[in-house]
Amino acid sequence: MRIEHFWALIDESARATRTKEARTTWLVQVLAGRPVQDMTVFQRRFEELVIGAGTRQLRSAAWIVGAGLLLDDEFGEFRAWLIGQGRQVYEQVVADPDALASLPAVRALAGRPTAAWAEEEWPEWEVFRRLTEAVQSRLATDPVRGRWRAGDPVDVARRLPRLSALFRAAVTAEGAGPGSGCPPLPWIVSPRT
Repeated sequence: MRIEHFWALIDESARATRTKEARTTWLVQVLAGRPVQDMTVFQRRFEELVIGAGTRQLRSAAWIVGAGLLLDDEFGEFRAWLIGQGRQVYEQVVADPDALASLPAVRALAGRPTAAWAEEEWPEWEVFRRLTEAVQSRLATDPVRGRWRAGDPVDVARRLPRLSALFRAAVTAEGAGPGSGCPPLPWIVSPRT
């Protein structure tokens, strides 16, 4: 998934839904219908953008907007919200955090006590946790990348046949096991046929 496709999904999610919760659900469902690689690349792009927005200047701007309430966890959700505003806004605000002052969503909060802000008005988006859970769940059920039974020598050998064979041969050649100074590696066995 190219960065353009990532931003297209972000924009489409905004057009297709009305609330942050609905938007999160929409993104998770759309990504769940795509190949697992698309899900993991989307998540990686999201993480890269969250990290890219992790400047001191933007943290200070978020602190001002959130009346001192947007701290560590909330700053991550603030950056997710910023991504949700779209590519142009994200790039503009990362380059100049003071540009937040020109966003209608931020201007609507100015001068109002935070207690009066509706849930949908808060400049935060809890999408990342749900997205991560969806990706991990999908990976766990993916037949190639799914949950491994690390203690099961047959499963390990099935998933890593060349490496298992290579190290089984190396361990045998070095005489690993009792009396050799090397512990035996009982989990490296040939897969059952």
